[in-house]
Amino acid sequence: MSPASRRLTAVRSSASALVRVSAAYEVVADALAQRVPIPYSEMVARQATALASVLADHVSAIRLETPDRDFTIISATEAMTSQAPPQRPTVSLGGVEGRIQTLSNRRSVRFTLYDELDDRAVFCYLRPGDENMIQKFWGHRAIVEGTVRRDSAGRPTTIRDITDVVMLPERGPDDWLSARGVLAPSWDGTPAEDMIRKVRDAW
Repeated sequence: MSPASRRLTAVRSSASALVRVSAAYEVVADALAQRVPIPYSEMVARQATALASVLADHVSAIRLETPDRDFTIISATEAMTSQAPPQRPTVSLGGVEGRIQTLSNRRSVRFTLYDELDDRAVFCYLRPGDENMIQKFWGHRAIVEGTVRRDSAGRPTTIRDITDVVMLPERGPDDWLSARGVLAPSWDGTPAEDMIRKVRDAW
């Protein structure tokens, strides 16, 4: 076998091993999230259980992910409080509004979108070759559309199969003035605190 053939065989073997490891990682993560027995050796199960042992009062959940799937493992305390069986994340087509940060090409091409609702990181995965499309959006507000995965609380965690990224204008200090239109046309200029006091006194 020529040196080139040996190198090609080694690369294929390495790629195959990575696929198997990634698949096994998903199986273990799913078992931890669903709180069911891990279908591997005792040593693997022991190490995985040790990973989940970091969950405590100050760490209520951890998330494990691969380029294709992600899993949320909650603490036993939170699981008992909810008194509900663990739920799988929901997946649907949609969009998430936020600010784009942290473009990375390590192992997979992805960037981080910080959701405008609660400033949580949402990991967005690009298809190979699409990394150039996102560079002009770095640091800007945008809506990222694609397959959105949400946790059991409805919060977005990842976006895959991205179909579009729409840049949004930056907000200015006087943008709140646009909210004046939500009031009824008959508003007489009464300050908000007086209106709230009238409603409270009416009870």
